Amino acid sequence: MPSYIVNLFGECLRYWICDLKVETYKYIFNHKIEFDKSWEELFFDLDFLNTIGFNHWSELSNYDEFRGFLISKNNRIEVKGKIRKTLKLNAIELLNQNTLFPLYQVSMIDSNFPLNGYKRFILLNYEIGQFAKYSFESDSFNVDKLEFKLITCPMINLDFILAGIDYEGVNLINIDEETLVKKMLVIDIT
Repeated sequence: MPSYIVNLFGECLRYWICDLKVETYKYIFNHKIEFDKSWEELFFDLDFLNTIGFNHWSELSNYDEFRGFLISKNNRIEVKGKIRKTLKLNAIELLNQNTLFPLYQVSMIDSNFPLNGYKRFILLNYEIGQFAKYSFESDSFNVDKLEFKLITCPMINLDFILAGIDYEGVNLINIDEETLVKKMLVIDIT
C-alpha cells in the first residue's frame, strides 16, 4: 500500500494553560513588583521557578501542552506521495473564504476552559519551522478524506489554529517536528 506524508511548515504555537493557586500567584506577583520583572522574565526563568518548587514552566500547567499551526497565508501544508507532491496549499485556504463551496473538510472545535477560581495565565512559545510531519498509508490519496481540525482560540486573541488532521476518520500522529522558538509570551487571563 502506498505511503503518504503530510508536512506543515511555518509559524506555530506551543502553549500551556496555567491555573495558579492564589498563594502562588501572590508570591510571583510580589516578586514581579519587588524586582521590577515582567511576567515573561519570571515564568520562563528556570532558577526562579525552582524557588517555588517547579523545574520547568510546563509543570505549572494543569493541562497537557497544546500545539497549534497558525492559519496564515505564509504557512504551507504539503501532501507528498512516494514520487511527487500530491497537494500543496496555504493554511489560509482552510477557511474557504474566497470559494462558493468548501474545498477542504474542516471541523471546528471550541476550546473553553472554566476558571474555577484560580488565576489563569497562558504561557506561549511562538515557533517557526516544520510544525508537524504525519504519515499514512492508502491505496490512493483523496483530498476529500482529509479532515483538518481547527480550534477557536479567543484566550490568545487568535480566531483559529490547526490542531490536528484526520485521514479516513483516523487521527494522524505527528512523527516529527523541527521548530525554533521566536518569542515567548505570557498572557494574564484573569
